[in-house]
Amino acid sequence: MDDQEFARRGLGLVLEDQPDIEVVGEAGNGAEAMSLAGVLAPEIVLTEARLPDQDGIEMTRNLLSRPARPKVVIVTSFDSEDYLVGALQAGASGYLLKSTKVEEVLHAIRAVAEGGAVICPSMTQRLIHRMRSRPPLESSVEDRMLDTLSDREFEVLRHISVGKTNREIAKEMGLTTATVKSHVSSVLAKLRLRDRVQAALVGYEAGVTLRGSHGNGHAPASSAL
Repeated sequence: MDDQEFARRGLGLVLEDQPDIEVVGEAGNGAEAMSLAGVLAPEIVLTEARLPDQDGIEMTRNLLSRPARPKVVIVTSFDSEDYLVGALQAGASGYLLKSTKVEEVLHAIRAVAEGGAVICPSMTQRLIHRMRSRPPLESSVEDRMLDTLSDREFEVLRHISVGKTNREIAKEMGLTTATVKSHVSSVLAKLRLRDRVQAALVGYEAGVTLRGSHGNGHAPASSAL
């Protein structure tokens, strides 16, 4: 049994032991995973960034092109920012390193099931540090689109950009979950985005996690990592 198979089976046993999680299938490569996903229609697919027979990010894109559109969480040893951005652009709902604690993986799966987008903290920190080194944003089309958001919608986008679920955002902002869902829908509509994963990526690229308030030119938030 190789290391990947051993790790996969170990994680599978942990997941099977959770009362609110059902493991419907396991696959040893991308082709098998695509085939099983078509038959079993899982709600969430966990995959590596690199599979024995294909690229996991490309498989993510292929999975999400199907009508069932399962949520995809990539669990990998590759702590590359390029892999992370590629995964998010492909539509992945999560990106975790294999060094992530089991409890955090379980939290991520549950958060993604609720509509959240989860990125391991170390990768989030590195993205934010990289954005700090970038020159100030010009008034691009994307940035002008951000100006169509209300202050509250902009704050919701900031929370989405760090992977918080609607429930976590509601608690942070003192709102009901239903109100947060409404704001999320409005953000997606105004920015012409498919889902909150795309919103998280736009937030990262536009640097909204570093802004203390709505609008261009504001100082970064003092609490930014």
